[in-house]
Amino acid sequence: MNAVLKKENILICSLREIDTARPIVGIEHKKDILKFIRVPFPNDGAQDYRLYMPDANLFVLYKQGRHGSNVYRWLVLGIVSCKTSFHARETESTFWALVLKSYPMRVVMATEDKNRYKTRTELGTCEKPTAARHRLEAFMDRVYIIKKYGNGHNMMADISKFHDVFETMQSRGYRSQNTQIFDEWHTPTHAGYCNKIKPFDDLISDIMLWKLERTQ
Repeated sequence: MNAVLKKENILICSLREIDTARPIVGIEHKKDILKFIRVPFPNDGAQDYRLYMPDANLFVLYKQGRHGSNVYRWLVLGIVSCKTSFHARETESTFWALVLKSYPMRVVMATEDKNRYKTRTELGTCEKPTAARHRLEAFMDRVYIIKKYGNGHNMMADISKFHDVFETMQSRGYRSQNTQIFDEWHTPTHAGYCNKIKPFDDLISDIMLWKLERTQ
């Protein structure tokens, strides 16, 4: 995603990359970012609070600066929880999504929706949703489905295809172009798209909308 979003001053990175203060973030901003994303929970025994990191594999950061100035800050636009499959692990993600409802950022999930034990979707269809889908749609801002890369699927080739889509998206107010470049939507066991379940392509357009919401 960074290959597409970097020219928009948006960075997708892991907690490890933030915590080690990689050069693109800068050590002067590391403490502010970590302070913002940690969540305080009351510790009744000690009568104080302990800070915990939410269930997040990736953070969406926007470098906001003043025109003609070197003064800038990193805004946390959202967090992305990544799950190959669920097997009840979606409950942790939905818990954190609920905890973070009051935060000015989006909480979403990216998944391959691959059941390890049976060849079927764990999300179900729009007409017959699973319990996991009900929980995710109730609390997550969005759930994006991405195909499993490898075995003939080349991510760099798909990113190249998406560059043209992104340019069209820019000219149309970052509205979704209804593409499924990063997903195998035609497979018979694929989950149904509707409500909050979207193709991974839509995450790119949504991130741009998050940026516009935070900066207007």
